[in-house]
Amino acid sequence: MSTIDPTGLQHLAPVWVNELHRQGVDNDRTLDLWRDGHLKTPPPDRISMLQRWARGETRIVDLTRSEGITHSRVQAMLKDTALRLIAPHLEDLPRWERARSTGVTSEDIANLSNTVPEVVDLALDGWPARRNWTTSGDDVAEAHRRWRAGAPLLDVAAALRVSEHALTQTLRSGESALTPRRLEAADLRSRFGWTASAVSLYRRRRVLPAPDGHEKKSPWWWESSIDAWAEEHDLLRCSECQRVFVSRRGLTGHTTQVHNQSNIHLGYRDETGARQ
Repeated sequence: MSTIDPTGLQHLAPVWVNELHRQGVDNDRTLDLWRDGHLKTPPPDRISMLQRWARGETRIVDLTRSEGITHSRVQAMLKDTALRLIAPHLEDLPRWERARSTGVTSEDIANLSNTVPEVVDLALDGWPARRNWTTSGDDVAEAHRRWRAGAPLLDVAAALRVSEHALTQTLRSGESALTPRRLEAADLRSRFGWTASAVSLYRRRRVLPAPDGHEKKSPWWWESSIDAWAEEHDLLRCSECQRVFVSRRGLTGHTTQVHNQSNIHLGYRDETGARQ
């Protein structure tokens, strides 16, 4: 079985990334171990339960009554089932996301990947949107239109008839998703292993592409913009900690300073290339 690069998890919905971190998955070794322990296919009735819930055909309270178990137990069953169905496809996530961005439906992706459409949506988007939002199909369509036009969250939330805070919380938790994904500075730090100062310096030096928009004063980029930038640049990754560098000098300084303490030299530069 091939080793999964943990940076591939950038395509996994935040709710699942957070859950993996909660379970102690923070590098390629623990990720492989976790996947190996979650490859057993759930029983058909569990899969059917997850599909019905994901499609909005049943509620957790209904499942609590029909299964005769507690609310928290139903939630745990749904989470475990979803993760077991996602686990065999971790390496497929980048291809799924690219395919969907070009208009390929979740149904077609699922058929080609030997899974069900709900798994594709859950893996990339997280849990379905909260049921207590009183939104119509037109409201959702308008929210997506505003999002894709680069509108601020306040305007997108207004289309959904929810507060900006409520929308922010559900997006961060992975309970709902708006596509394409917007990446903030924190996402770049997580994806590339950078510090906050590195992101700021790369912006000032115009190493990074110009932001696609701003949320209040904070910049954000469409994920496709960062993907394209990463493909166009000869980025270097530390084999020990997976941190990404834009120059060989930065990588050399990092490996000398961080991974070989006995050979520290005065010319060390951090991941930004700035002399320490």
